[in-house]
Amino acid sequence: MLGLLACILSLANSPMLLVDAAVVPQNDPLVFNFTVHPQNHGTSVRRRAEPEAAIPLTYYRPRLGIDMSIEGTKFHLNVDTGSWETWVARSTFVCADIDNFDEDLDQEDCGIETETYKGKVVKLSGTEQKNADMTYASGERVQMTFSRKDVVLGKDQKVQNARVGFASRLAWEGDGRFAGVFGLDWESTTPSLWQYMCKQKGLPLQFTIATNREKDAKANGGSLSIGGTLGIAASEWTSVKTAQDEGWVIGELTAKWDSGAKEGNTIKGEILIDSGNAYIMLPNEIIEDFTSAFCPPPFLMGGEGGYWMIDCNSESPENLIIQIGGKDFAIPVRDNIIAAHGNACMWKMSGADNYEFDAALGIPFMRHAYVNFNSESRTIGFAQRNY
Repeated sequence: MLGLLACILSLANSPMLLVDAAVVPQNDPLVFNFTVHPQNHGTSVRRRAEPEAAIPLTYYRPRLGIDMSIEGTKFHLNVDTGSWETWVARSTFVCADIDNFDEDLDQEDCGIETETYKGKVVKLSGTEQKNADMTYASGERVQMTFSRKDVVLGKDQKVQNARVGFASRLAWEGDGRFAGVFGLDWESTTPSLWQYMCKQKGLPLQFTIATNREKDAKANGGSLSIGGTLGIAASEWTSVKTAQDEGWVIGELTAKWDSGAKEGNTIKGEILIDSGNAYIMLPNEIIEDFTSAFCPPPFLMGGEGGYWMIDCNSESPENLIIQIGGKDFAIPVRDNIIAAHGNACMWKMSGADNYEFDAALGIPFMRHAYVNFNSESRTIGFAQRNY
């Protein structure tokens, strides 16, 4: 799921961040452990016609998961910095076709976890129903009703009277492991659940994601620190201002590689920092430039917007380098290649030319860089991870 774009007003001045419950001062951030779900458990959930070559490769898209309980029932949610709303599918939801939202499909075609919400939903009014019909950049779409519920995040972190969406109609390409989305994006007029939680706990409006690389993820998927930076030294961080008044978007990066030109390829525009994205997405021209450094060169399967395949034994640059704020972040090429069929491997990069944004840094980037998201200072901080 790719990032949603945001609106315009100042978060600090938003009266909706005030909560009914008393604010409890808390010095330490709240740290939650991730689960990571590669889609490696059988045939593709989606029955909609897709390029044949792409179907088996979708098994390997990683997703970050976290538990949230409502009224004693635990729901597993996909952690997404590209979505500002948190929502759970209702048990009666209707699955719609992603290419024709008016066409109904079987529930199982949306790939939603079987544990869905069966309780009562009291509809909120006015601006609290904002975003009740959301379309993601991937084309996925959710229609939902917002209600106030007491929730428990992780094992025991309670959030009182939280605003949660309950989805009644979905066009979704899930993997059968999640009942919805835990949104970590933000906008000014309607605070996200994580911001509401920070206010109740007396924490700064920030969070940090540390996602472990794939070989370590079975034992430990990584951590989400709400209200802090996971104890990383201040000198390790490189911070840049967000490119918009809302949302986790930066305005510039440079992509280069060990054997490429030292000056690299600079991208200016809308660059998403998106934990809901399974790829690093760059303009097609830059990806094609990068692939020229492989021997034998990769080839594109499934047409434009498809998947790059490489010979698993090919010679390649050691790292893709993403430069942000003047600092280089090394993303090992071999850590982002996964076996698909025999000697044909898939490379976790994709072209961004068919999207409204210019680039996106998803899970493959975050596995090699700690990322701090601060909505108070409107900054995103990056620190290199060294395994």
